[in-house]
Amino acid sequence: MFFSYSTLLQHLNNTGFKITSITQIRLRSASMPFLSALRVACANLGCFGAPTNIHDDAPNATWLLEHRCQRYGKQASTKGKTPTASLYRMYEYLVVGYTFGLRSEIEYFFNQPWSVKSIPDPEDPDPARYAILAVLTHYLVKAFNRLIERGLPRGCPAIIDPDTEARLRSQKVVLEEQPSWVKSVHRLNEPFKIPLASGETPANTTLSVEFLAMNIFVAEPHVAVSKLPVGSTWTRPEPYMVCELFWFLHSATGVLRDICTAPGVGQKFSRVSHEPRDAVPEKDSRSPSTGDIFALTR
Repeated sequence: MFFSYSTLLQHLNNTGFKITSITQIRLRSASMPFLSALRVACANLGCFGAPTNIHDDAPNATWLLEHRCQRYGKQASTKGKTPTASLYRMYEYLVVGYTFGLRSEIEYFFNQPWSVKSIPDPEDPDPARYAILAVLTHYLVKAFNRLIERGLPRGCPAIIDPDTEARLRSQKVVLEEQPSWVKSVHRLNEPFKIPLASGETPANTTLSVEFLAMNIFVAEPHVAVSKLPVGSTWTRPEPYMVCELFWFLHSATGVLRDICTAPGVGQKFSRVSHEPRDAVPEKDSRSPSTGDIFALTR
């Protein structure tokens, strides 16, 4: 029989092996164990040769800037379940201005067993791409340590009961660190500018200091890990978060009041269904949950 292994080929390429010439494997016996057949095929194909480099296929920063409209909101082109592949996906999302994709990828990395310090040196030949990758490790450390210092280490369970919380707080705090190769990445000779998602140039007051040190002009990324473990408690809220929450609620109330009192508005419409409704539902008097508060303040 014939076994089409296009999916297998892609997986092997993503995990470091290069296969480009053969598209099908002929198995001599249907009873032959799959792993044995795979070993024979790999030995004959020579697929255990030199590992491929992700940067060979990753789009360069200039190309991403030229195709921002097409790439915005799309999944990153870099595939693979490795720390390096994840870092390259963050790079793509940052350049195209896709903040949701960047946050999701950082959240994905947080839930993996990889430490930030263990990310191998990509040795990227593209200076701009290499510099962006290096600075992104700073934001990974910043986002992860923010939760670790609050008693939510990486690998903590999804639901935290009082006993689990006490056990987590008694553990030694292990903070993340940047990889050693970051120090060897050179500053760009020419400035590289990444506009906002709207295409506008970010104001000087919003520029990232870390990226600016590498001669990269981009607004400060909002990279806080958005999802906290379900059931976790939010104790000792930081004052600036409370202020931001009240500012958000105050602003939202003002916007809704302006819409409802605008001249010529005779009917209220549902924002989701766009169908008229007779009455506005009563405001929920319950206090926002922990997850809601973090969602509003990040």
